[in-house]
This record gives sequence, structure tokens and C-alpha cells, in this order.
Amino acid sequence: MAGNINIGGIWHTANKISVNIGGVWHTAQSALINISGVFHTWFQNNLLDTWSRTTVGNLGTSNTLNIWTTIIGAWYSNSGVAQTSTTPTYSSFPLATTPFSSTATISVQSVSQGAGLSFWQTSSGDWYALSTGNVLTQYTGCTSAGCTAYGCTVYSCSTYGCTSYITACASYGCTRVIIRQGCVTYGCTRYSVVCNTYGCTGYSCTTYGCSTYGCNAYGTFTQWPVSLWQSIAGTISLIWQNTWTVSSGTYINSLSAKVNATTGTVQITPYTDTVLTNIAPTSDQGNSFPYTVTVVSGIPPVSAGIGVVAIPAGIVTQGYTVGQITAS
Repeated sequence: MAGNINIGGIWHTANKISVNIGGVWHTAQSALINISGVFHTWFQNNLLDTWSRTTVGNLGTSNTLNIWTTIIGAWYSNSGVAQTSTTPTYSSFPLATTPFSSTATISVQSVSQGAGLSFWQTSSGDWYALSTGNVLTQYTGCTSAGCTAYGCTVYSCSTYGCTSYITACASYGCTRVIIRQGCVTYGCTRYSVVCNTYGCTGYSCTTYGCSTYGCNAYGTFTQWPVSLWQSIAGTISLIWQNTWTVSSGTYINSLSAKVNATTGTVQITPYTDTVLTNIAPTSDQGNSFPYTVTVVSGIPPVSAGIGVVAIPAGIVTQGYTVGQITAS
């Protein structure tokens, strides 16, 4: 964030601030101004770190000369990624930060499952984080004709032998169903059913192909989430989460958060690629992106830590790395 300065009645934009200490000039990462007893960020140097170095015991210094501090666990730079050697638990997330403005746009690329970005960090027990991972739902089976992740679209349940979301569908070979979400059609269900007549035994189609009896896909379906966390006085809690139910691949690969210290809001943008190009489509919860979440009622400090974090990945393979990070 550039600062403006008036010299001889003419306003100039300051893109770099230097300070002389003991006869040596140093580049300032930020500059604050006090207005009526309240400090405001007047200048903030942008952050870029490609992690294109190898360090031991710390993350070192960014491309833009920001100095990283490990807050929780152990972090190091590993030739293109920030990596933690500490396994996250629900009571302790590995965290490393550098001082930055509390109103900023922070982005991370190529995040592994269970990794993400952090902001508004003021102590080891007080911070916020946006992450991938924390996958808690995964199943193997068929999706049904006209059924998406959470309901029927083109076809109604009754058309294909289902009279409700939690009922037996004897006319299509289902003698018992236990459903949490979705529709049962032609003997195939998303979660749990005994449907031998049409080739479904347990979770998978056997005798007949999925397409033959109204199922348009078969495989392992995963609810890939993006999660917003807070830690207050050391107590970690999940304050927002959206999911995407898909049949293959790691789905969310990059994250961006536009944090606003004045409003206490976070504008969240998840990406399905590793270079912040393809914004994720509408989530299972019906939200399109960017999506804004109000997370605090008060105003965070004018300057706090931003950085990288790792959280429990859930039932998928735990990730420990974060790619390039930028902030402005």
C-alpha cells in the first residue's frame, strides 16, 4: 500500500520508505501515522515470497525482505514451498507470520490439503486462518439421474420411485434406505442402502452399470472444504466452512483473503488451480465467490501478523506445504 506525501504543495506517491539508523539506510516495511491518538497505516510495502531458498529451523527472509517468525511448531523454506515438520492437531496449528497491515489482500498458491494462510495474528493464541483440508465426508457409490450433491434438479424423486428423501423405494428394488442427503433412484444411493434387485450391494453397483439404472457417475466422492478459523486466547474454533462435493482430485488449490480491519470482514476467494486464475464455482451451500464473512465485531490492531498455517486435513492425506504467498 503506497503512501502519499506533500512536498512543496505537490502530492507525491511514496512506493518505498527508507530510514537512516547509525548512518546506514534501511528499507522500511511499513510506516504508521498517529491521528488524534490512533495509529493508522500510512505506508505498507508489498509482500512476495516464492520460498526459493533452503533454510533450517526458520523460513528466513522473503523476496521483499520481510522477516518471518515461527509462532507455533517448526517451519522452513524448501526450494519453492514453505513447509512445516509439525503435525497439526485441533488444539495446535503450526503457524508462521510476518508483520503486515491489518487491512490487506493475502494470497497463497499451491496449498496442500490442510494448509492455508493466516492473518490478524497478535500472539501465539490469537489469530485467524483460512485453510483447505479438514475433509470429514467421503463415500463411494453412485450419483443419481438428475441428482446433484444435495438434491434433485432435473428429475423429482417421485418420478424415479422415491417418494421422499428418507423413505423406502420398493418399486425400484430398494428394500431399506438410510439417507442423510440426496435421492435414491434405481437402487443406487449416495450413502447407505440395501438394493440387490438392481445390482447395488452396499455402496457400489455390481451387476448393472451405473448409467443403465439412472446413475450418472460412480466412484469416490469427497466434500472438499475451505474453512475459516479463529484462535482466541488459545482456543481454536471453526467459524465458517463451505464444501464442494466432487468425484476426483484435490479440488481447492489456492486461496485469497481480502481482510478489512475497519469492518472486521474477510472476503474469501478459493481457486481450483495453483495460480489464482480459476475461481471455484458455487459451493454446496449455494455461495458464489468472492464471498464475504464478518468475523469480528471489534477492530483488530492496525498492524498484525500474516502468514502460513497448517490445520488437520481430516480423512485425506495431511499436507504440510504452502506455495508462493503475496500480500498488498
